[in-house]
Amino acid sequence: MSAAAVTTDPHRSHHPGSSSSDVSLPIVMPIAHLEDFLFGLTPEDVMLPVPTLFPYQAIGGSMDPGNLSSYASTRRNSATTLATPEAAGSICSSSTTDSYGVNVVNQTLLDARNVRGSFTGTIDRTTGLPHGVGRMEYDDKRVYNGEWFRGRWNGNGQAKFANGDVYKGAFRLDRRHGYGKYKFHDGKVFEGECHEDRRHGKGLFLWPDGSKYQGDFFRGVRHGHGTYTTPDGSQYTGQWKGGRFHGVGTYQWADGKRYSGGWRDGLAHGIGKETLADGTVSHDGRWDKGSAVFSC
Repeated sequence: MSAAAVTTDPHRSHHPGSSSSDVSLPIVMPIAHLEDFLFGLTPEDVMLPVPTLFPYQAIGGSMDPGNLSSYASTRRNSATTLATPEAAGSICSSSTTDSYGVNVVNQTLLDARNVRGSFTGTIDRTTGLPHGVGRMEYDDKRVYNGEWFRGRWNGNGQAKFANGDVYKGAFRLDRRHGYGKYKFHDGKVFEGECHEDRRHGKGLFLWPDGSKYQGDFFRGVRHGHGTYTTPDGSQYTGQWKGGRFHGVGTYQWADGKRYSGGWRDGLAHGIGKETLADGTVSHDGRWDKGSAVFSC
């Protein structure tokens, strides 16, 4: 038989029929915290193809063209190649001192994704693309201020999005890539490692209700080893898979109860021990989908 089960979701009431808090409990993670946030981007923004570069397309403003024919003869090939990650890593660091760059102020132009905005900073003389350091105020209300590589966000910078989200940190070819801090408009905060616009590596995620997670992320979700703390002080430390407790871990309730052992899909499963606040062991043995299993 199995013990009565109640949810530990702070936003839900106890399971019907459970009148005591000293029964064997499964863990049901707060639904609001199971999401895989993509930093406010739409799916198509996350996996855009690498574009080819296009000729200079100034729509308004002014610039000093300089000696374009000399520049074109020496760098024609590089101006028409793909903006590859390898090239970005080797060239971007020196682009701010590139003698072929030109400084502009409030120049209306297009970036490498063919998106228009007002740019102040350094542009490539031949392509007219932002290349070096500068600030772009897009027509769609986004603002990016930082390092550029051939019209793409690349290096250190800050991006403000139309919905109020703000990211400050490392970019690689328009994507958050490296270490950074992302503040959501609704109060959530992520700080840590990113890879191709997803949380990936070590990081800290904070929720407005006081909950927090610190540990490993994999392709955007909590995965690996980490610690999750709820607003009332309850805490889980252990293994994660796909954003849920999975593997071996310990959940400590704020009232002193404790479960340590196996987990599967957010529920106690396998071999584990639950200890009540007074030190009494309520069950030390097998669990199935959140409920203690007793021998008949």
